[in-house]
Amino acid sequence: MPHRNQYSGKNNVESTVRRRRKGGLSLTKADIIDVIATATGLTKVETEAVVDGFISTVINALKEGKSIEIRGFGSFKVKKRKGRVARNPRTGDRVLVDEHFVPYFKVSKELKNSVNANLSAAMPSAPPPPDQLKTEELGGEKGAAQDNQRKLDITE
Repeated sequence: MPHRNQYSGKNNVESTVRRRRKGGLSLTKADIIDVIATATGLTKVETEAVVDGFISTVINALKEGKSIEIRGFGSFKVKKRKGRVARNPRTGDRVLVDEHFVPYFKVSKELKNSVNANLSAAMPSAPPPPDQLKTEELGGEKGAAQDNQRKLDITE
């Protein structure tokens, strides 16, 4: 049985993402099945059955109003939305929206921190705009004026 962290292996996911040419950096259900099958040694058919079973279990639990908590990943819940009056953007007519239930996913703190740390390290942030830099970093307004005055004094 593979170590539980094998599923998060960068190489499997990166190679799958690279193979997708259509729309950027997203994984489809087929991509996820491919990554898991490669990591576990199971066939794609067996892996698809497991993934389908997981998805149907989550859907059925949410239909029954249950919540699902997966430590280190997040929780699935159903939230109740109150009825309200909305507007049709095309015609401007008022529309009554009935009370309804919405599936909701809340990311765990561990996953949020992990994603943030990984993407922060992978993507260096752009330097702040000049107006947000501290005056010391720019030499300060007085510092720049004094430097210009010194240059004038030296040349005279």
